[in-house]
Amino acid sequence: MDELNQQKFRAELRAFGMWNVVWFLVDFGEIVGIGLVLGFGGVWALQGMLTIGTLFLFISYITRLFWPLRAISDQIN
Repeated sequence: MDELNQQKFRAELRAFGMWNVVWFLVDFGEIVGIGLVLGFGGVWALQGMLTIGTLFLFISYITRLFWPLRAISDQIN
């Protein structure tokens, strides 16, 4: 019985580690996406090629894109 408990513990520990990696990658992807939109969009907004409202819209698109990915990664746990 003790060996079975050890195997279950190791499997759950491995699964938790993989969940942490997936969660980190989803969060990192969202941060990079928002950073790119703010970087390019900020420059374009200063040049008059883009309005602030459009910039805000693209940021909200990115957060809406990553919300289902975050929910799926939470279901993996």
